[in-house]
Amino acid sequence: MVSSSSSSPPSPCLDKRRKLNEDVEMSDARTRSSSPLTEIDVHDGEEKLSLTPLPDSMLLLHLPSILIHPPNHQLHAQSLCMSLLALRRCLKVPGLSPDIECRALTSLAEVGMIVIDGGFNQQEQHVWAQKIEPEVEEATSKGLMIAQKHPSLRIYRSQLTFLAAQLAAWQNNIKFARMLLRRLLTTYLPSDPPHIVYTAHLKFISNLITPIEVQDPSHTSAPNVSPAKLSQDVRQTMSAIQAMHKHASKYGHNGVVLLTRVLRLRHLVSSGLWDQVSESLIETEEALGLEFLNEQDAFADQPAGQSPRKGLRVTDLNTVHMNPPSPTKLSTNTKLLNITDTQPSTPASESAPGSAAPTFKLFDTHFERSMALHVLIIGVVFYTYVGRLLNATQRLSHLHALLDAGALRFDNKTSDSVSSASANANISDPPADSEKVVVSQTKAETQENDNAACGIVRIPLSESTPPLYVQTTHPRVLYIVAFLVSCVAKKDPVGRRPKRKIFAIEGLSTWERELKKELHLPTFASLGYLEEIDLRLAKIKADLMCELVGVSIMRSEFDAAEQTLSVLIAHLRNAHIFPSFSARVSLHHAHLAHAKGQTDRAMQCYQVAEIFSEERGDDFVRISARAGRACLKIGTIREKECSMKERVEAEKQKTPKRKTRGKSKERKAADDAMDVDQNAAMIEAEITANEWEDVQKLAEDVAEACRGMGGTMWSVGRVIEACLTDEILKSKQHLKSALSFASSAGDNHLRALILALIASHYIHTATDDALGMLGMCENLAAGLGAAVKPLPGAKGKEIQGDAVGNAPLRTWVGDRSLEIYKRTGNGPAAKKQEAANRALQTLLRKAEKRSAKDVE
Repeated sequence: MVSSSSSSPPSPCLDKRRKLNEDVEMSDARTRSSSPLTEIDVHDGEEKLSLTPLPDSMLLLHLPSILIHPPNHQLHAQSLCMSLLALRRCLKVPGLSPDIECRALTSLAEVGMIVIDGGFNQQEQHVWAQKIEPEVEEATSKGLMIAQKHPSLRIYRSQLTFLAAQLAAWQNNIKFARMLLRRLLTTYLPSDPPHIVYTAHLKFISNLITPIEVQDPSHTSAPNVSPAKLSQDVRQTMSAIQAMHKHASKYGHNGVVLLTRVLRLRHLVSSGLWDQVSESLIETEEALGLEFLNEQDAFADQPAGQSPRKGLRVTDLNTVHMNPPSPTKLSTNTKLLNITDTQPSTPASESAPGSAAPTFKLFDTHFERSMALHVLIIGVVFYTYVGRLLNATQRLSHLHALLDAGALRFDNKTSDSVSSASANANISDPPADSEKVVVSQTKAETQENDNAACGIVRIPLSESTPPLYVQTTHPRVLYIVAFLVSCVAKKDPVGRRPKRKIFAIEGLSTWERELKKELHLPTFASLGYLEEIDLRLAKIKADLMCELVGVSIMRSEFDAAEQTLSVLIAHLRNAHIFPSFSARVSLHHAHLAHAKGQTDRAMQCYQVAEIFSEERGDDFVRISARAGRACLKIGTIREKECSMKERVEAEKQKTPKRKTRGKSKERKAADDAMDVDQNAAMIEAEITANEWEDVQKLAEDVAEACRGMGGTMWSVGRVIEACLTDEILKSKQHLKSALSFASSAGDNHLRALILALIASHYIHTATDDALGMLGMCENLAAGLGAAVKPLPGAKGKEIQGDAVGNAPLRTWVGDRSLEIYKRTGNGPAAKKQEAANRALQTLLRKAEKRSAKDVE
């Protein structure tokens, strides 16, 4: 209101608004009463508004929609209790009509399922939730009977069947639940609403995906066992997805067709059917309009172990394809945008002058963006698993572009097109009707954004039918998973700031920040759904810490690896998910002990990891543990053979030949001791031969099992085969195949080892090629511990540690290089190499002293 003492004359609009406010105030004064049942009459010109009391049944029926709160609200339990009380009293009202009674029974079953999923019926302090399961069963049965008697209530039959099937699944009656849903799908008519038909299909698919052994819905503790899917269930699930796809294609519902493609792709990945994932991924990307370049692998069409050349040259070992540039030259900034950012930022590729703008498709609807995020994440994981770095990099760049463009930002603010002048306009001078600012977001769009923030996306079907709403992965989970996928895709640990380590650290920091923010959940969500999200986030954090441990071990940062392992174990214990990660933790301990030269502990940890992985059905960890154990045994036996040969040679050199016929007592004692040593050497050789037979059998089984376990394990299998064979040509072929796949996957850590093994075959035959390979191996091994450059102006004291890298590998490379230089008579190079070896030993002694001080 403007003061009457204003010198400017009042406008006509202001007079009209003041008069309207005075009339409303006078009307409020006349109609105001303390009784909530008093009829209110508001006179506004010629209009009159009259409110009548609601019937008791209608008021009690609609109270739950007002009272209920999401599970992360402090009054969630109280809201459920009051909702149940209101619905129970509603059903006790005499003379209920069939539609009101059916609606009340459906609401009672829905609220009861929320109570059961939250585990309130298993807690003694919640007396109001006791015996809720029989009450839900009775409500669904009675509601179905009423819906069958009255054709106008046919729409409630589907929802009641869904609830009955879900309750049966929670009660471990899986067959009965599937029978209910399968029978329901056969009763639909063409006149039934399509969104209800698709919901029934999705419920049936979800039930088929659920393992046979279902955890109790109260789940007071996190489930630790994930039983393997039966092949019959996999086939049934694929058939159900195909039936839904066929139905959607028949009626031209393209959004549902896209959803079925994503469901099929996800199910293939989760079931481990990797041979079918590539075709399904290409089809789904084409449906989304995603276009990527295909990597041409020169060795894809050739059998394992065969080379297009007769021999191996240093030029075959180029590093051009190790770090291919992004096809879109996207920003190198690895930190993704925050979800809560309200202002969209410009990608670095657009801000850079003269750089080509990326041609990423960003999509228009929440549903398409959600499907694109899922498909891109699956694509990155798949191509990283099979070892195609270029294909994984392209999809990862597109994933980052979608996140940078705000795919997981859901703000309900108006558009920036509103000028600051109109925003700061004086309230006493309202604009005319023709100059009003049009708000860009309607109420429907605001509600859609709110749903998308909870993971609920809308699929439009047609103009005359309601849309289909689907619950997808929660945006917070997707956001943290993006960091994890980025960390997994960047496999190269070489360099001063390896992206794998950066993504892991940033992912953990983002996890901590997101945990402090409010989690958006729908009002109908249960406490079980909230616990499921918390469990997923806890597992993602554990995965990020496992990646950080792995890259620390690769870079010989043993102190950091041990510290992170300790924090990881504490996190797993607090989150009650240690059994799920016990095999991986044991494998990390084995790798750490193996890298530090602790053979006994490494062997024990490998065996423990193998046992745990067999119990949980984790083939990848089991084969990795067996491969590590086989490699460790091969190395131990070879070391014994070398030490035994050196000892025999040393004994021969110590014993000079004498021409005297007679032998003194000392001479006889020395001969007897020599005979004893020779006998011991022969016995030790026999023991080593027996051990080698056992190790050879184990290694052959591991090499065969590695053939179907992705690019990295495939390369490991070929390395093991190269160590087993006695033929040099076969060994070279296996190593070159392993090098090709390791290079295609961007795994420089494994590539350094393969280069060293290949160089060992050329030390005595092709010294120039051997020196070239040893030089590459030295660069990679040194890069595995490269220190971060200090900032400009920083003091030298701020640099901590020395860049040692992979010390055993660098030591071996230095010794071999020195051996070649001495044998070829290259004196200056030999002196330079001796100086480099001494400098390396000095760094190693400093590092050992520093580690000893840290332990003290």
